[in-house]
Amino acid sequence: MEEKLTKKYGLFTAICMVVGTVIGSGVFFKAQTVLEKTNCNVGLGILAWIIGGCVMLSCILAFAVMAQKYQKVNGVVDYAEATVGPKYAYFLGWFLATT
Repeated sequence: MEEKLTKKYGLFTAICMVVGTVIGSGVFFKAQTVLEKTNCNVGLGILAWIIGGCVMLSCILAFAVMAQKYQKVNGVVDYAEATVGPKYAYFLGWFLATT
């Protein structure tokens, strides 16, 4: 007997969860490190933030597409299993659990 998944969260809630995760991970505390790596070049530091933001938007889009296609409950592990295989998904699950 398989239960059907129901959608509990909408777009606004999903966006709030991503923003909360990014802010919670300390993204605003990385400014000093970025400036140190760019030899205190503010323009280059801002460019690095913009490039990082574009990479994050690409990842968000990829996860949104996979979430629409594979409606399962294990998230990243299910996406990895569907695209690469069950062995990779198994190791990814362990990696994510231990890091």
